[in-house]
Amino acid sequence: MNNKLPSSVAWLVALALWLACGQTLASEMVPTTQQQRFSIIRIPLIEYGGADALAERVGWDSAAMDAARQQGEFVGCGDRIVYMEKRIPHTRAPLTAIYQELFRLPDTVVVHGQAYQNPIHQHAHRRNLPPLRFERVTISNRKANLYLVGDYLSVGTCEPARTEAVLQFAALQFATVDEIAIYLNGEPAAGVFMHGGPNDG
Repeated sequence: MNNKLPSSVAWLVALALWLACGQTLASEMVPTTQQQRFSIIRIPLIEYGGADALAERVGWDSAAMDAARQQGEFVGCGDRIVYMEKRIPHTRAPLTAIYQELFRLPDTVVVHGQAYQNPIHQHAHRRNLPPLRFERVTISNRKANLYLVGDYLSVGTCEPARTEAVLQFAALQFATVDEIAIYLNGEPAAGVFMHGGPNDG
């Protein structure tokens, strides 16, 4: 018995298989191409009274509260760090993009009907002093080095901790970063982000 297909039929079968493989490869490549067009970044913001709000939802003694405490999410005066996701054009420097967004965002950011605060805004958009500006950020040996320029003026008792927190959590959310050092006008900013800091008016 001859099991060979006629040459014309074999050619058609081969063509069909080639086309099928080509279509599969093409369809598999589309998501990759689309993913390369944008990146998702997570921008830290402040939820005023977020500790109490979370406790009301899950209870003070819940595992969620314990996890939030351990991760240092509670800052300032009972406030809480939350993250807003934003899709941006694809970048290989997501941390730089996060800081750029922080210094551009307004004072109040509404996400799904909930208002969150960006404490950086009042420092980056003012006229009485040189505004606080993001210069650059580098990562070396699992340490982020954030460089800011301008003047920092502490506003009230709770604000300095909020400002420092969003600057820190922007970097510490990455698994490749264990610590962060902040520099203001080239000098270490230790002690700057506290009530009664060097430019407290």
